[in-house]
Amino acid sequence: MATAAPPTAGRKRAATARFKHMLEVRRFALKNNVPSRTFVFGTEDGRERKGFRRMWRELFKLAGLDYGRDKGLVWHTTRHEFISRLAENTKDPVLTQEIARHRDLETTQGYFHTRRDRQLAAAAGLDRRR
Repeated sequence: MATAAPPTAGRKRAATARFKHMLEVRRFALKNNVPSRTFVFGTEDGRERKGFRRMWRELFKLAGLDYGRDKGLVWHTTRHEFISRLAENTKDPVLTQEIARHRDLETTQGYFHTRRDRQLAAAAGLDRRR
């Protein structure tokens, strides 16, 4: 299997600067609740992002992650992870549904995945409750 050549230091710095700027813009929009700018997967002015998949491929490469459907790691994997962690931390499925912007709670529940360490801790706790 051929692997992609590592990015040059200049390209990596430029990409990192772009992503830091995008992150700052998103944080500002979310903090100030600017409705047209609160979409995570949109542009700064609220439009749908063009080249979305290309952007994620670049991020995965910069992170040194082996990605693809056959590897079980695609951009949508991060959405599942985010929603699962959000549900764990808030313990509020309705709040999680609202943040995920799902119309139905059933859709949000499809994104809930428990981590193995939490499953083991719960199982271990059963024996101690007697």
